[in-house]
Amino acid sequence: MTKKKYIYLTAMVGAVIFASYFFIGDISIWAMLMHLLLAIYFIYTSYLLLFKKSYNLLAGMTGEELERIQENIEVKMKYDKGLKIIGYIIFIGGIVVLFLGLSYLFK
Repeated sequence: MTKKKYIYLTAMVGAVIFASYFFIGDISIWAMLMHLLLAIYFIYTSYLLLFKKSYNLLAGMTGEELERIQENIEVKMKYDKGLKIIGYIIFIGGIVVLFLGLSYLFK
């Protein structure tokens, strides 16, 4: 996924959250839906970082910088380690937000 598409995805998630606040009357339903939407977004972001190895999302780099990194093994390993750490943190955050959203079902 390119950086431009990811920025569009982030803007759409933010716009949906902002706009839906005015249309959903019950705040607990709104909170549950927004937690679920954010959880899906976080888990998708961690998927991009962990499995697709989207370096350009991590550092906001250009295509030329990405090619340079993939040629140099030491730099690539450093970025892989950073991608894994950030990917796991975002994945754990997505799971926590998912459980928070589902907790509204059992109240």
